[in-house]
Amino acid sequence: MSSLSAHAGHSSPGGSTVPAKPHGVLALAFLILFIDGYDLFTLGTVGPALLRHGA
Repeated sequence: MSSLSAHAGHSSPGGSTVPAKPHGVLALAFLILFIDGYDLFTLGTVGPALLRHGA
């Protein structure tokens, strides 16, 4: 059973709220994906050189 109500932006009986416009959530998700992807790309580019350095 879902706790989402048919009235967006109002409280449901379970106490959670449904956002009226989920555009902010989607923008945040893409921002996190972009930052995480950049981090993994940078680590993949620099990581092998750091492993060969042998400090």
